[in-house]
Amino acid sequence: MEMELLKQHGLFGGGLVGVKNPLLVARYNQCLEGIGEAPTALNQFQIDGRGWSPEVAKEKKNSAYLSHGGAVQYAILLTPDQKGKPIYQPRFSFERAVLAQLFEQTSEAIARVTKSTGIWVQIDPGLSELNQLSDMAMIKQIAVTLGDPKGFIQEAESQRELVTQFYAKSDAWTDEDLRQKLVASGQRFGDLRFALPFKSVYEFGETACFFTAQMGGVFVLRSNLETKSLLVVCDEEVATQGETGAGFKVIHVQKKSLLSRLLAMGLLEIPIEWHRKNLKQLEKLREQLLVAAASDNIDFMKFNDAQWEHCAMENRKKLPLEYSALERLEQRLLLGEQIDVQHLTLRLRWMLARPSEGLPVSVANTVWRLIALVAPVSLATRFAYDKQAFFADFGSWPENRKRWAVATIISGGLAPRRHV
Repeated sequence: MEMELLKQHGLFGGGLVGVKNPLLVARYNQCLEGIGEAPTALNQFQIDGRGWSPEVAKEKKNSAYLSHGGAVQYAILLTPDQKGKPIYQPRFSFERAVLAQLFEQTSEAIARVTKSTGIWVQIDPGLSELNQLSDMAMIKQIAVTLGDPKGFIQEAESQRELVTQFYAKSDAWTDEDLRQKLVASGQRFGDLRFALPFKSVYEFGETACFFTAQMGGVFVLRSNLETKSLLVVCDEEVATQGETGAGFKVIHVQKKSLLSRLLAMGLLEIPIEWHRKNLKQLEKLREQLLVAAASDNIDFMKFNDAQWEHCAMENRKKLPLEYSALERLEQRLLLGEQIDVQHLTLRLRWMLARPSEGLPVSVANTVWRLIALVAPVSLATRFAYDKQAFFADFGSWPENRKRWAVATIISGGLAPRRHV
């Protein structure tokens, strides 16, 4: 019931694909068995872009049933409709990009194969388990392996190899073993050389920066500059592991020096001129600080400007220092003054920080998620990049604050990636 308001506005539980007929359920179970997982007894359920189902997870009492609890992740594709759908329980932030790239390269083949069977996808970071920080530092190339219950994908690849061998040999007709393999494959599957432009294994290399929920949460942030790369860890005990010996500095997410390190790495910037052009964003941040500090029984939805000001004065003692600092910053920017960010508080600098312009989308998204974790003020940023934390907080809020939050997200849209 606590998420009902989000569901009504399409902010929770949306983007799922229904698996309702016995044929699709059977194919899903075949894929589960293909990855070594027990089938579901459910007659219908929903799946996200990765094939993860909230209903199946509840039945199994295991939200990580598509990973066996280790580092290797799996996806199940039943329909082309999963393309572009959200992924609800990623263990690695690059899972979305991996599946997006797979659909981009093979969407036609996925559509053809899923007419007759399901597909399972293995997303392998190179290690079956991640038990120490040095393991995280080794993740760079992701192997993506495809399979299906009928063996179409592997057989199509095998057929193409056999045909290549056949044409490469001048005396191929005398090679009885090669001819028999071709005949047997054709009799069983037909001519798959052109019908299935799939490979069984793909390499995905955009993992310079990513987040993983493993080990309590770790951000892997590689630097192209001379500065040391970072492993930003969320668990204090994990942080005590120290150096990884792989060119990485280990730092806890609440360490004061984290911001300056990210600025030096070119992953983060505090674009004062962007904020000068977008003063409304600073006003929204102040509003969100006020709502968090004010009494639970206030109906913010009905406030006009005068009532917001009255509420701020009534709650002045509860408000963080950044509320007044934001107000002064707005005025200084409006007057055209130059701002030295070093004179701003650390929390305020985090609130103003954004991924550096020109970063690849996958890297920028990782940095946005880190900002949402360190400075959880902006509703738009938290909802866009750290949904699980947003949902956890949302469930504890009073109804008035929930309604205001939903309206704020809908009216404001998601946080923009670029400084335009």
